[in-house]
Amino acid sequence: MKGCKFCEDDIRKKGVVYEDKLCYVVPSGYPRAFGHLLVISKKHFSDMASMDKKTLLGCFYVAHRLLPKMKKALKARGIYVIVDSEGAEEIYHFHIHLIPNYKEVHRKRFAYLSYKKISDADRSSVIKLLKMN
Repeated sequence: MKGCKFCEDDIRKKGVVYEDKLCYVVPSGYPRAFGHLLVISKKHFSDMASMDKKTLLGCFYVAHRLLPKMKKALKARGIYVIVDSEGAEEIYHFHIHLIPNYKEVHRKRFAYLSYKKISDADRSSVIKLLKMN
């Protein structure tokens, strides 16, 4: 879709953790925690309710495969899995957030943690740590 940041190729040019026919995974541009990933459908859907079953299941399957790898590689206590509804995000394109929960901040709600734009060094580190075939 024209004008959608997730439909444009620029986001993938910065590096991907994983990509297949249905979706791709990239580090969040504004992570809530180190290792915060986005699983993004390649086809434009504004929300989960409008998705075809194959794409929906494909995106969640990729998220499912990433969870144990993230937990181990990042030494995270767990991983938050968040799906935003249309209107809850700045970008109206279906995506799943995978946000590591670290022991030192587990009592704080991640929604209230400060976050800033990801550095190139952090983006490269996350991709190197979590890259999947």
